[in-house]
Amino acid sequence: MQTKTSTLLPWLMWGVAAVFVWYQFLLQTSTSVMVPDLMRDFATSTTSIGFLSACFFYTYVTLQVPAGVLVDRLGARRLLTVSILLCALACLVFASAKNIYVASGSRLVMGMATAPAIVCALALAARWFSPYYFALLVGLTEMQGMFGGAVGEALMGNWVEDIGWRHLMFICVGFGLLLALVNFLVVRDGPKDTDYPSASPNREPSSGALFKEVLTCRQAWICGVYSGLVFAIIQAFASLWCVRYLMHVYNISVCHASIASAMMFLGAALGTPTMGWLSDYMGQRRLVMIVGCIFSLLLMLVVLYVPHLPLRAMFALLFILGFFLGVYMLPFAVVKETISEKARGTAMGFVNMMSLALGGPILQPLIGWLLEAQSDGQMANGIPIFSHVNYQWALSLLPVCLALALVVSFFVKETLTRRRYFI
Repeated sequence: MQTKTSTLLPWLMWGVAAVFVWYQFLLQTSTSVMVPDLMRDFATSTTSIGFLSACFFYTYVTLQVPAGVLVDRLGARRLLTVSILLCALACLVFASAKNIYVASGSRLVMGMATAPAIVCALALAARWFSPYYFALLVGLTEMQGMFGGAVGEALMGNWVEDIGWRHLMFICVGFGLLLALVNFLVVRDGPKDTDYPSASPNREPSSGALFKEVLTCRQAWICGVYSGLVFAIIQAFASLWCVRYLMHVYNISVCHASIASAMMFLGAALGTPTMGWLSDYMGQRRLVMIVGCIFSLLLMLVVLYVPHLPLRAMFALLFILGFFLGVYMLPFAVVKETISEKARGTAMGFVNMMSLALGGPILQPLIGWLLEAQSDGQMANGIPIFSHVNYQWALSLLPVCLALALVVSFFVKETLTRRRYFI
């Protein structure tokens, strides 16, 4: 019979790593509420701010597979401790930056430092919990990230106005140092009988073999593309351009617009574990992915193209949109159920890399460029003014992504055998 301590221990191990996921998403989305201040302080353009925000993703995406390999080889505890400390250092540099080049460099380091966050949390979940709970834990892990995004949008929008973005980043430095200490003292890679290293190196597959297994897995590619196309909406819209879009459409402050944008993150925070639970309950990953994508596409079209929506209705729509976008996490469960146990960390890193490859690195600066390309040169307080049509044209890339994701979802191979059609 399990004791209460042994029952709570897996949740503690996973929970500390999940807080780092929360911290990562907070930093990832923080620039969305700083856009006017950063443009003013660094005397730069909308395109440059899009690039500054995207710098986080260039290293974050590139290092997902190496992070997965390192988790498979070394375990999560040491990797997390070093990563959190490096992230706190990058926050310190960003807070002290005098120009956009230093700020962009610090965002590159932030992305590098936080690359192992989700992979480590999922690796700990896989080692400490029964396989039955994995899809739910993927959803709960992503939920922590969405809460981080919500804080980054809602609370930080208010704090930026009150204390300024530099002081806010110094607070993030302190939080990172505290989290690194807690992780070092608390987290263990697995139960005592499965701690790393679990076997002698001679019996372990090489990193190249793990990587080859993932690269030759057709489902890993399909799931990665699906997740990337869906998650691009959260990265490109909720994480950066939604605040500016809402400020223009409703003529509201950055504080109010950031709260509205945070509804997407709160919806996704609820949607990710719900979609994981629902797919487990129904015994169908693929069907949930298809239906979630259809609803996301319809809601995205309403948000962008239905005129004169009341602000309260927009709040509700963004929340529901975020909820259905939660299907982006199901490919993690599909791949975990497809790939061998030894390569799961590498596979998780690969899918996470694919999920991040479009929205942050490409769409964030591309949307900024499309806005500037249509600008008529009007300025207000040193910030360009864009029309509603400008925003609709630039953001039209988002429903295109969801339409493509819907097509891709039909190529996903179902990994569960139990079927339940009625709840």
